[in-house]
Amino acid sequence: MEMIYLEIGMILYNLYRDTTHWPNKELIRAILKLGHKVKLIDISKLVGVLGSPLKGVWYEDTNLTERLSAALLRNLGSASCDQFTFRLSILEHLELSGVPLINSTYPTRRAKEKYISLVYLEHHGIKIPHTIVSEDLRLSLQNYPNLNDIVVKPLVGARGLGSIRISDFDIAYRTYKTLSRLGQVIYSQKYIEKPNRDIRIFVIGDEIVGSIYRKAPPGMWKTNVAQGATVEAFNPNEELRELALKSVEILELEYAGVDVVEGPDGYYILEVNPIPSWEGLQTTISFNIAEKIISHVVQIVKK
Repeated sequence: MEMIYLEIGMILYNLYRDTTHWPNKELIRAILKLGHKVKLIDISKLVGVLGSPLKGVWYEDTNLTERLSAALLRNLGSASCDQFTFRLSILEHLELSGVPLINSTYPTRRAKEKYISLVYLEHHGIKIPHTIVSEDLRLSLQNYPNLNDIVVKPLVGARGLGSIRISDFDIAYRTYKTLSRLGQVIYSQKYIEKPNRDIRIFVIGDEIVGSIYRKAPPGMWKTNVAQGATVEAFNPNEELRELALKSVEILELEYAGVDVVEGPDGYYILEVNPIPSWEGLQTTISFNIAEKIISHVVQIVKK
């Protein structure tokens, strides 16, 4: 079998912090173990050059458009509106210059932002929770009785941080008012009554590589592993498999973690994470997930 050796970029934000993050350490180890080179890149230090013989996307003294075989997008970072827009644009520049980005710029942006990702999923017939999103305090409060028991979430977030469950109008008022004063979007989602667990299905390409129940700690409702949830291997039925694969396909992702809850009237997709962690899942399976992701990257480059 023909061997192919690549230089794979890892697009991060804070290199010191992000390279200590477990899934990123696993990806770096997998890149090196499989015989490739890794280039660590701080997204805030990228430079775009146009209208010059030196055109391209530069990082330090390297023209990435000429150097990289592919790149993994692992963090878009904190940013102002202008900075975030530029980061998307320079990543698109990198892709247009022929460097495959996994996951791609706009699919990552779409999946990371909870509102538009659910818009796409619902548009294609995927069942999602009743969700109301607004910048306006008064309109959000008017709609609160339609939800009652709710989870207020950051529009962009991870690991369950910042999500609050509310079932009291006065607490909703104080929470909404604080978010409004901070200039935040008010994202409210009806809490789905479920077993004290959710389901994470991990997809690479068109393959489900693993699935787990994530069980909330006693007396808690959050099922994120980062919040103390325990995991148990789980074999999804055909309906769940089709649901996960379809969701990833709709959002045009190469790999993702699909989060599902078992409601009283069927399955609901909560989100599809385009920059997932898999630390809990890895404990339940024998093969290495990071190596499987890198092997998929190699197949994309070969195409």
